Amino acid sequence: MFKPEYYPIRSSLKFYAFILFMLFALESRPQGCSDPGFCSIQSMNPAGIADTLKDRNNTFHAGFTFGMSQHEILVFTPFVEYTRLLGRNFSFSGKVNFGLLSGELANTIGPSDFYLSMSYNFLGHFFVTGGVKVPFNDGNKKKEGMPLPMNYQLSLGTTDILLGVGYKIKRFSFTAGYQQPVTQNNNQFLATDYSVNSRELKYYSTRNYYKTADVMLRLSFIAVHSKKITLITGLVPIYHIQNDTYQEPDGNRVTLSGSQGLTLNLNVILQYHIAKSQFLELSVGAPAISRKVRPDGLSKFAIGFGYNISF
Repeated sequence: MFKPEYYPIRSSLKFYAFILFMLFALESRPQGCSDPGFCSIQSMNPAGIADTLKDRNNTFHAGFTFGMSQHEILVFTPFVEYTRLLGRNFSFSGKVNFGLLSGELANTIGPSDFYLSMSYNFLGHFFVTGGVKVPFNDGNKKKEGMPLPMNYQLSLGTTDILLGVGYKIKRFSFTAGYQQPVTQNNNQFLATDYSVNSRELKYYSTRNYYKTADVMLRLSFIAVHSKKITLITGLVPIYHIQNDTYQEPDGNRVTLSGSQGLTLNLNVILQYHIAKSQFLELSVGAPAISRKVRPDGLSKFAIGFGYNISF
């Protein structure tokens, strides 16, 4: 299994300038990951499971992510995750996400999605992973009997298959992932149901919303790795392979032009090691490039905090 070496903190001004540039870029750009949790499940994480569980069979990870989506909606996502090593190379993980969203139209709260994944490490540096995302709701939460836009939904409401492969060598890791919805949600929001002066008109219609697949790459670099501090920087390009659609009451499907395309995320992960088997983690992510149309209402940026313990 991959075992990172120790890389002492550099004194180079160029190095610190690069880190500051990454942090400022993260704070000034819109958009987040393809789907809450897809980029952060343990086996797809650059801080991944191969090292954490090298000598321990169990890992518990808990924390939360805070962000803001389009139209200034605040998004708070607590999570808990458990990973178990099976034999020398197999591991499986289960993760539960919760959600709390607050904006001009409504406040919503409750469980969002459950992730189950399994990973296999081989030849010391490679891994493959497969999993499923199961929603706790159908993506059609309402207020006073009227459907809310996707921006206020606790989950995308789709059941998805997750596939990934990766390679880790020294300070670098390369990961590729594919997320394919196999069921769609039941969202019934139509902006045209509201009067011309309504706030709802600024949101995309998503009645019987059809979401297409995403392809993800993650290129990560361990910039600092000491006994107390680990700093990981990364690029996460995500390509939404086709335009999404919604359905009008007459049955015709309408293409949401501009929903296909590339989102290029920047990502920084900072870990503080409390003990050999415990660390605190701060992560920040946001895109330098984003798709023009985001009917799924995902975040402009995300800041996460977590606690990880192995035993």
